[in-house]
Amino acid sequence: MVFHNTISMRAMPGYEDETWRSKHGYKELHQHDAPYRRNRDFKPMTYGSWKGIPNYKHSEAWCHLKNLKDIANESHHHPIKYAKKFITGAILGFVYGQLWVLGGPQSGIELNKLLASAGPRPWSGQYWRILSNTSGKHMMIGGALVTSYEMITDLLRRHDEVNTRPRSLDHAIAITLIGLGIGSLTFNSPKKVFLSGFFSLMLVAPITFYMGTYSKPFDNEHPVILYENTCTEEEIERFRMQDHIEQAGLDMIKMPGFGYHSSLKDPRGV
Repeated sequence: MVFHNTISMRAMPGYEDETWRSKHGYKELHQHDAPYRRNRDFKPMTYGSWKGIPNYKHSEAWCHLKNLKDIANESHHHPIKYAKKFITGAILGFVYGQLWVLGGPQSGIELNKLLASAGPRPWSGQYWRILSNTSGKHMMIGGALVTSYEMITDLLRRHDEVNTRPRSLDHAIAITLIGLGIGSLTFNSPKKVFLSGFFSLMLVAPITFYMGTYSKPFDNEHPVILYENTCTEEEIERFRMQDHIEQAGLDMIKMPGFGYHSSLKDPRGV
């Protein structure tokens, strides 16, 4: 009698074969353990899930180029999120910084030094040298401001399920801390540092919160939501119910007194 210590796969390779799928890195067709099932917020794992090891919470590695198309919508991976915020702040700093260079109060000595460093010869890249001498500082300031705000709000709302503070308060705390930091780097007087934080708390925080919450352009447009062909009507209804619950929670955070003023047209009661 001949014994074999190996198992040979005699089935034809294909997507429906579990052994072939596991060998080539595809997710399992049969999710046998409901508590370990991955939800719709995470991309499929490379090697499936293994009971006892909590890898079902992790998204697929970004080293796979097939996930690069989702990098614009990534919001869980902190290094990628902070890098995108820094790039956004750098672009804003570049735009507003150049407006300051062109229209702000500049002394004649500074402008003469700038034009001298750029050179008078046409078609030699003098405008590029002007940008390189003026945009770097503003881009770094803009990127640092936006990234600092994102880090502070992440620290304040990292346990959002037990957070009782409204979002406006966390926004005010973040803006005040940033204002105190700017004042401590700019001024050499404790009174001016305090006034910088007070100005940020009383003026900058409410204006930026209103502009970022209530006056967003094109905020009434509905997003385009696509479902897979295997999605059932019950799953779509459950997803839409979750979206309604999230929208109601967002309204409760944004609007003070939401739900208490039913006789008024404005749910905020103001």
